[in-house]
Amino acid sequence: MFAAGEPPLEITESLHRLKNPPFRHLVADKNGIVLQAAGEFVVGDKLSREQMKTCLPIYVNESVVYAKSIGDANITAEDRVYLEAVKEALINGASLSLICSLVLGLSFGNSLSRTLNTLTRAIRKLKESSEEVHHVSVSSNDELGELAESFNEMNMELACAHRQLRELSTKDPLTNLYNRRYFNEQAKNQLEQSARYAQPLSIMIGDLDHFKLINDMYSP
Repeated sequence: MFAAGEPPLEITESLHRLKNPPFRHLVADKNGIVLQAAGEFVVGDKLSREQMKTCLPIYVNESVVYAKSIGDANITAEDRVYLEAVKEALINGASLSLICSLVLGLSFGNSLSRTLNTLTRAIRKLKESSEEVHHVSVSSNDELGELAESFNEMNMELACAHRQLRELSTKDPLTNLYNRRYFNEQAKNQLEQSARYAQPLSIMIGDLDHFKLINDMYSP
């Protein structure tokens, strides 16, 4: 506790250093006695409780005072130059960050779009023909790379399964010769080509006598 208008030495020195501060501050002690005048207040005035609530405590060693900024900022020419430099640096930094973000966003977006378009085209081709292999080249370690790798594996398995099913449906399992289904497919294709190009078509049919003896001899 100290008398009104007689602050401790350390507070007096601190106030002396604020002789011409960039901002005007009102400083009061615990009891609300004004130690540093500002605005309409003079040294020795007493602040009300409501006014004390708007002040911020400042601790100097073991003493405490309460300060509040009052009035407009007392900015010097050097301060204005410094603030303008800071403002310009912030604007330039924000502009550069925005440009970098846009460039990176467009680059990543284009890369993502190309990858998705590649996957979409491959899926459409797979729907048209599941027997062919449609490999998707995606060199990335993210989720799109894993998706492309899974698609390639699935495509290989589907193509292999499709070829196996086609062989089972067109070949005789005992003799490994093409069956009636394969003959009908090939005959249909040849007839269509003959009609399209106006070319004659010949069919040769052979008959193997006693083929039952071969079945009985070589069948399991």
